[in-house]
Amino acid sequence: MNVLSIAIASINVKLAELLLDAGWDANVIPSDGVPAIRMAAGNSWSMAILSLLLEKGADPNLKCCYGEAALRQAVRDTNIEAIRVLLQRKAAVNIRDGEGRTPLWLAAMNSSVEVVTELLQWSPDLEAKDDDYGWTPLHACYNNREITRILLAKGADTNAGTPLMAAVSSSSRKKLDVIAILIRNGADVNSTSEKNDLHSAIQTAAFSNDREVVKELLQSWGANPNFTGGRYGSALMATVAKNNKWTAKMLLRQGANINYTGSSRGKVLGAALLRQSRDLIDLFFKEHEHWKVDVNAVSKNKRHGTPLFAAVEVGDETSTGMLLERGADPNLIPTEGNETPVQVAIKKGRLGVGPLSRAIDWRSFELLPLLLKDPTIDINEADDNLRTPIMIATRHGFADTPEELLTRNGIIDKQDRQGQTALIHAIRRDYDSIVSRLIEAGADVLVKDNHGRDALYWAARAPSLETVNHNHVFTKAQRRNVVPSVYQSAVNAATASNKTGYIEILLDLIRLSPNQADSDGWTVAYTTKMYRHSQSRLDRAIWEADTRSSRTEPIPEPYLPTRWDPHPFFNLFLQPSEKTIAIGATYAGIQECFIIADHPMVPQKDGVYYFEVTIAKPANDAKSERGSWGYHGKNGKSHYGEERGDAFGPPYGEGDVVGYGVNIREHTGFYTLNGEIIGRAFTGVGGKLFPAVSANLTLHGCTMTAQFWGEEGDDDDHDPMSKFGFKGSLTDPKTLEETELYKENAPVNTKDASSDDDDDDDDDYDSGSSNYSWFSN
Repeated sequence: MNVLSIAIASINVKLAELLLDAGWDANVIPSDGVPAIRMAAGNSWSMAILSLLLEKGADPNLKCCYGEAALRQAVRDTNIEAIRVLLQRKAAVNIRDGEGRTPLWLAAMNSSVEVVTELLQWSPDLEAKDDDYGWTPLHACYNNREITRILLAKGADTNAGTPLMAAVSSSSRKKLDVIAILIRNGADVNSTSEKNDLHSAIQTAAFSNDREVVKELLQSWGANPNFTGGRYGSALMATVAKNNKWTAKMLLRQGANINYTGSSRGKVLGAALLRQSRDLIDLFFKEHEHWKVDVNAVSKNKRHGTPLFAAVEVGDETSTGMLLERGADPNLIPTEGNETPVQVAIKKGRLGVGPLSRAIDWRSFELLPLLLKDPTIDINEADDNLRTPIMIATRHGFADTPEELLTRNGIIDKQDRQGQTALIHAIRRDYDSIVSRLIEAGADVLVKDNHGRDALYWAARAPSLETVNHNHVFTKAQRRNVVPSVYQSAVNAATASNKTGYIEILLDLIRLSPNQADSDGWTVAYTTKMYRHSQSRLDRAIWEADTRSSRTEPIPEPYLPTRWDPHPFFNLFLQPSEKTIAIGATYAGIQECFIIADHPMVPQKDGVYYFEVTIAKPANDAKSERGSWGYHGKNGKSHYGEERGDAFGPPYGEGDVVGYGVNIREHTGFYTLNGEIIGRAFTGVGGKLFPAVSANLTLHGCTMTAQFWGEEGDDDDHDPMSKFGFKGSLTDPKTLEETELYKENAPVNTKDASSDDDDDDDDDYDSGSSNYSWFSN
């Protein structure tokens, strides 16, 4: 802050006038990054100062360090008088903040009818879309009937980016009214949105089990029950994910195809068997003839291509018998090289899974009482991923886990290979009832995983807010009288997830410190900047924390990657140094391996972080991992969480040096090969991004050595780039341009690295990141 800022904060009009009359520049941006005009616009009681600033030449469109102008502040604080004064003094009605949101967009999102009405008098752009979601103001008012009517009356486009999807996705009780208004005004009920991973209104409603909306969409508004696409492939497949029997039955009655095989998740019946969704399994079998279920239909799912494979894999003897009775072929092999169902059935004991864990994994609950009485059974048995029976039961979502598993000493807080406990697994999957049981049984909320993340952190990163609403984790933490830094780490996580509700709860518990940082050295302010998220109360808390600070301690710098993670995946070894990866002997049942660096990438020179990997001995590429981006050596393709990938650059192998640079300013990523720029690979890059490599475990002896930015021994005069094979400029225009090879081939995916919001259970046994890529934390 500067003297003028202090005058505004204390609403001292005379001091402000004295400073301005003495020649103080009203447009100077102080050290906190908040110009005077923005400060004055937020409070109705500082209108005199706002008018004074404008008279003295303050720029109404001057933005703060977060990309916010005075008009945005006035809109956020519902200061109608300030909005009117700013617009009269030539404030841009369509000025965007750091996330591309216009004042009208924000007013619609905040359900501020008065502000929306005022802004509409100044002819704002009704179709202006934000950067994160591609939403227009009509999307943003998805839970407000009155604003929806007002915008439609002004001519807002009902199909621009499908506002209907936003309304269907809403948790508002008034959503049905908003949906009806949109459809009556021309919204296409079967329109799709790539911004929503469920793609259609019917799939979104089916996934949410929103019965009223599903019924109206199908019976009153003509939604297509067989729309294909989106995360689950079809609306019927989406019902399987949540075991929504009522919705599934409604879809089937309206003509949904139960034999749809286009989803990579398998066929509807097969998916229900894998998830052991008993209500749906019984529904499909009970009315087998009525729905005309094809028990031998082969889906795109390579591992579980038929329902029989799925039933055998999960050990569902009853369903296996019913499938065979209905004509399932026990010798059908869905894809070349697969095993038969019989071979799958006899292949037990993989990955060191013991009898108790196997019984849980196969849902053989009738065996559990017998096994628990057996003195030879180790209740703390761990498989090769160090997962105990209670972890496996938790990951499957079994809320009725035997009490003995929860109460025996030492089992609840055991950690797996990633350092995660059963409680963390439950939180990550939003299993609230299991979270409650584990905490009641004494689970420790402060146990940290290999990356220093505890239950509070993962509660902030969980897909929904249910865990927050029940306060299980917070209550336990408060009883422990945890230090503020623990909550501060949770604020970082909530900021990364952009969860307003969680942030509000946390800020009620603590006062932010500008010097507190998480295990990667990231402060809350730095996290906000890197994730490009802005919350009104959080912004104010950061500003207040900085104001309170005596600045006797410097703000910590984020840590840079220095080595590979000391907790590698299965048969990866760090030898002869912590920057060299060596692959050990092939592990039974495991094909891919991956490893990430100890800390995320942080912009260095010209807003870019860069690292290289030298392949001393070659490796076969592993598959692409959900949530990762990379460049494969065998086929030269770039991948964003896709196994197919896009044509990108030349293949590479033994002796080659592959480099990767992430441009934080431009939110792009590029690759180099043997010192030459290949080109831009990805856009939309942001957040915590870790250097990572992957390989196929069958290649025993493969070694890869990394060169990270800024190694020990560097001095201020030393150029870190001199250590790399790449000697070019990090700002070379080629780093921002697509490769010619990519331009010549039709892309398979959008290459936009915005996010990965899939809530499916991850399978750590079979996962691997893309080569020379990064993970989004």
